[in-house]
Amino acid sequence: MNESAIITLDHIIDRCLAKYFGKNDAVQTLVSDGSYQEAWQAFIKWIKYNLDTGKAISIQNLGSISLQIYNEDSIIYFNLYDTFLMETGLNYDRLLSHEVKYPTLVTNFVNIKKFTHLDQIQLTTAIENIINEIREIFRSFTNFEMDLGILGKFF
Repeated sequence: MNESAIITLDHIIDRCLAKYFGKNDAVQTLVSDGSYQEAWQAFIKWIKYNLDTGKAISIQNLGSISLQIYNEDSIIYFNLYDTFLMETGLNYDRLLSHEVKYPTLVTNFVNIKKFTHLDQIQLTTAIENIINEIREIFRSFTNFEMDLGILGKFF
């Protein structure tokens, strides 16, 4: 990626498909472009539901998502974990906000399943692949902007 590339969910899914789809693992073969899209939308709905009910979400080895107060407005805030920042060598300016502490949930694929008709294996595989690809992009590229919809933009 040359200059400042904009990476969207579609780009991330394309990378997942190129890396995993049609490989020897039968599970990976079941996860198509539509499955990735549907799994991610279910994940977002689950995150939004939990944020709306006063909980924060922990995404393993990446960061946490919570509602925070910034300039008197409630915003969705994605806080990258220090271990991830050290692993990738990223510098990260944390948002100066009025931090609100919430009970934190870990990613729960059984509960996410309630937001989709995908089977449990497809759902889990797709979300884990997307998160791994997000981590890989952060490790591999230096000049990019990543748009993750309601989860925000990284640049």
